[in-house]
Amino acid sequence: MKRSFKYLIIGLITTLIVCVTVFVLYQTGTIEYDIFRSGFAGIIIALVNYLAGFYLLRIGLNKPDKLFLAIVMGGMVVRLFFVLISIIISIKLLKMSQDSFIFAIFTFYIFFLTLEIINLSNRDVKVITK
Repeated sequence: MKRSFKYLIIGLITTLIVCVTVFVLYQTGTIEYDIFRSGFAGIIIALVNYLAGFYLLRIGLNKPDKLFLAIVMGGMVVRLFFVLISIIISIKLLKMSQDSFIFAIFTFYIFFLTLEIINLSNRDVKVITK
């Protein structure tokens, strides 16, 4: 398995384990439906953000420095706006439980951001200048 896909698999497996755990807690009556829905939505938003970042990183790695920065940093700005708009829509229109929703997004955003940084720092650096 390539080293870059290792972090993608780690993120997906962790997300799957947490989603199954939250679902089991909901089915056993430990958590209410609002908390289940809010937590699950927060996890999905953070996961979509991570997958987009992983894809943009793979695109930008074999590009010259300026193009790499434009793809990765520009993608980061677009992804942050996606998360912001998703949070606003989810809280205002879908009436999510704010505490569990924000906690889930914050926790998984930090987790996925850590995976992205580790993934990028463990790469072999190839300098392409044009």
